[in-house]
Amino acid sequence: MNECYEQEILRYSDPVFKRIKTSVLITMKDSPRRSEYLKQLCKFRPTARIIILHNKGFATCQKPEWVNSTAMDLWHANITSLQLTDKPVLILEDDVEFLESFTRHAAEIERFITNKDVDIYSLGSLPLLSIPVNRDHIRMYVGGCAHAWIYTESGARKMVNAKRVIGFHDIDISSQLRTYVGREPCAIQKLNNTANSKLWNFANLPITYFRCFGDKTFAIHQLFGLFGGLFGGLLLVVSCIFLIVSLVSHY
Repeated sequence: MNECYEQEILRYSDPVFKRIKTSVLITMKDSPRRSEYLKQLCKFRPTARIIILHNKGFATCQKPEWVNSTAMDLWHANITSLQLTDKPVLILEDDVEFLESFTRHAAEIERFITNKDVDIYSLGSLPLLSIPVNRDHIRMYVGGCAHAWIYTESGARKMVNAKRVIGFHDIDISSQLRTYVGREPCAIQKLNNTANSKLWNFANLPITYFRCFGDKTFAIHQLFGLFGGLFGGLLLVVSCIFLIVSLVSHY
């Protein structure tokens, strides 16, 4: 194990996922969130084995030269997580919040990733560009704000070789891997100001926008995913307005 990380192992006898044997929860060493994430893991028991990966961080531990920000540090931690166990594996961030829907959809999610060409499956995201593949699952071409990813063997292999195009972990990964998300979120995060949010929360507009939807943010935006995602939906609306204006002008 890299000296920048320490492992802690938890085991549960009656996990929600049956085929996915291991989760890795990424957290900073001495994180103040410890009581919250332990409560989540104990209540929902996602897999039989959970590796808590304590990250010492690039500021206090020597990592590759490209790890020069909190976003790149998280990228490195994800790559490290994928090297710890067999796949498929559930990768979690320490502010993940499972929903009761997780227990309802877990068996269907495991069936789907086993029988489909899936690289990565999000338990909760904000789809930006997407298309539904059936009533339960959405192909997400670009998406963000995921804190619970299931990596298959192919997805883990591609993740290690993925390019850091714009530096936003979720967008870079979802756009390069064959990515899916459910119609209903199973795990979410609170959209608050953090060290990482400074990279994408321009003028505080994104978080202000998401707060308009409150606790329903992920549920509403995953429904948007059925209609092209946030960007796809906006394009559809603009196209409809243009068509209506054109028809009105013609007559």
